[in-house]
Amino acid sequence: MRAPLRSTCVVVIVALASCGKDSLAPEPGAPSDVHGTWTFGEEIGNAQIVCSDYGTIVFSQSHADLTGTAGQTGSCDTPGGTISNSGAGPLSGNVGAATIRLAFGGCEYHGDLFHAPIDSAAGDVACTVRIGASLATLGGLWSASLQVDPPTVRGTVSVPPGDVLAVTGEKIRITIGASDKRGLRWVGYNLTPPASVQDSVAVLDTTYADTIDLTVPASWQGTSYLDVWARNAYNKLAFENHGQVTVLDAVRRSLQTVSLGVRAADAVYDQARNVMYFTEPESARVAVLLLNTFTFGPPIPLPMIKRALGFQ
Repeated sequence: MRAPLRSTCVVVIVALASCGKDSLAPEPGAPSDVHGTWTFGEEIGNAQIVCSDYGTIVFSQSHADLTGTAGQTGSCDTPGGTISNSGAGPLSGNVGAATIRLAFGGCEYHGDLFHAPIDSAAGDVACTVRIGASLATLGGLWSASLQVDPPTVRGTVSVPPGDVLAVTGEKIRITIGASDKRGLRWVGYNLTPPASVQDSVAVLDTTYADTIDLTVPASWQGTSYLDVWARNAYNKLAFENHGQVTVLDAVRRSLQTVSLGVRAADAVYDQARNVMYFTEPESARVAVLLLNTFTFGPPIPLPMIKRALGFQ
């Protein structure tokens, strides 16, 4: 029986072109959204034939009408041996509020839809099979699950302009965002220890964005990493690292400049007096910069032989 089975509707999807499609009655209620990619499995057969298949269905949806493609891998055990039941082909169908009906490969699938939002389906399948000159019926069960991607998330953490770190008392800015065409439910962020800051918000939309300004305390000294996460309506979670911030427990001083007016040959820092000394060979003196006020004190004269500091 192996050769006849290959040319009839027992090969559920491969034989689609020769078997045509069934006329489907509309399903009741406002149509649920089932577009997208689903994975499915089925077990069908009768007293002589048993088939086990799995594969992928891709639905396009226009109101209640469904079109798309199906591809499966499987095999059938028959009195003549085991044969392949793998292939691909188009499908048609319709969907209601809580039920779905499909036709492909000479088989009709009817089932219930589960959860809110819809993410799975299961039901009965019936196939009409020609074996030689006679028709036979195969029946069984099928189930399918919607394949949903996690949300897309993004984020940044920025320190004061012109620097690569933050110091105590300054503000840092965190931006977070998420998107999911099937709908978001929660979006949040986590600034890891030593900062240890986190927050989240319920979202009933397809996109979300926020900006958070935080004042840096001394306890944040070190490097913290920004994690951004989001969960969609199907409970799929995205969790990604989107930057870091390094904090120094210090006081940022404003940049100040002062001109010596002449060439300096050497410089020495006097920690005890908090001053800088600059030798000025052309002027035969040492300039004294008072760091507390960032002004010059009285210069120190040098002998007429011009020398650099540290030499006799």
